[in-house]
Amino acid sequence: HVVCVLMRCLRDRMLYRAASRAPVCTAGGSRCPRSFPSAKAKGFDLAAVSRVVCPPFLAVLNRPVRHCVLMKLLSNLFTSALVRKYIMAGSGAVLGLFVVGHLIGNLQIFLPPAAINRYAHFLQSLGEVLWGIRLFMLTTIGLHIWAAISLTLENRAARPERYGSGYAPYAASLASRTMLISGLGVAAFLVYHLLHFTVRLEDINGTDILIRQLKDPVTGYPDCYAMMVAGFSVVPVSLFYLVGVGLLCFHLSHGIQAMFQSLGLRNPAYA
Repeated sequence: HVVCVLMRCLRDRMLYRAASRAPVCTAGGSRCPRSFPSAKAKGFDLAAVSRVVCPPFLAVLNRPVRHCVLMKLLSNLFTSALVRKYIMAGSGAVLGLFVVGHLIGNLQIFLPPAAINRYAHFLQSLGEVLWGIRLFMLTTIGLHIWAAISLTLENRAARPERYGSGYAPYAASLASRTMLISGLGVAAFLVYHLLHFTVRLEDINGTDILIRQLKDPVTGYPDCYAMMVAGFSVVPVSLFYLVGVGLLCFHLSHGIQAMFQSLGLRNPAYA
């Protein structure tokens, strides 16, 4: 925006000086210098040059500010593969940090019950801040999924036919070739996890215990410890969590490497 304003000021200055110091002609609706003593002495026909050079140059400078840098950046957000790679890497970094923090918090299940109940109550007491964090994380997940799917479809459109050898690429790991599949599996696991312990939907618990009504007998707050024990006492639910966490680790095994590669942080000097 600042660059475009400065260019338009430069245009106005050039037109003012040309109009005040030299005869002018009308070329393409713009006022252009017709002759200068030094150029005339060298044999330049500035009248002909002005009819070719000035109109395109002024047409660029006359563009509205809204079509300058800001609009170009916004359009690149949806068209540039490089920008989408940055979005996917940046959102992946945020999600990875969230997974680490979520893991550290939930490891308190191995401490006395009061520890994880106190942690759960602290999160619930955040109120609007907690909802802001949730909306931010949902937006980050949406951007990550959008960037991943759009890049995958673009790569397949660039080469619709597979390589003729029929063998998997030697340098590509299984995790790198199945990132989209493992990512969709992690997304399905995330939906179930939110319905299970955040929404606390009774229909998917697999148990007769109403976990929504479990309360800590000392504080009267929701008993997160008892809720997790009741939830993981169901064998199919525990197996599903094992598969989901396994897919997450499998996805991160290549995702972390790809994140550092996309952000330019993977250098042989310190990698």
